[in-house]
Amino acid sequence: MRQNQWQEEPAAEQGMQTRSVFYAENETMNDAPPETETFVTLYRRAFADYGTRALWNMRPIEHPTPADALAITRALRTHGGMEGRRLAEQIESVCRAPH
Repeated sequence: MRQNQWQEEPAAEQGMQTRSVFYAENETMNDAPPETETFVTLYRRAFADYGTRALWNMRPIEHPTPADALAITRALRTHGGMEGRRLAEQIESVCRAPH
């Protein structure tokens, strides 16, 4: 569980007031944004969220490849509604991104 805390941040110039800044524990302003999802996590989320509705005729693979992830995008687009379409777009974007 992360604990959050308030910290006083010094002003850039003398005479300016300090400002209160809210930081999560072990977090600084220079921390990188969280990692983007991988095609594996998106693939597993697709089966968890749309398995019975859009992917009913497919079996999840334990160690999917990018090709396996791309293979489910058509069914997500067709039978997954708007959210399924967005997930399919995310899978396609991650699988086709230069690594």
